[in-house]
Amino acid sequence: MAGAAAAGHLGGPVLLTEPGALPAVVSAELARLKPQRIVILGGTGAVSEAVKKQAETYIRR
Repeated sequence: MAGAAAAGHLGGPVLLTEPGALPAVVSAELARLKPQRIVILGGTGAVSEAVKKQAETYIRR
């Protein structure tokens, strides 16, 4: 997993998603974490723009 080292360095988790849908368990974890930022690894073939936008709704502003 390419992002594991970066996540460890930044002190954040690695959450896995499907290309076209954000799993309910990931949504629940994002809601619990209330992250200040989300780093998405991979292109739109790995994480669609719709999933990216959905995940970004959990960013604490």
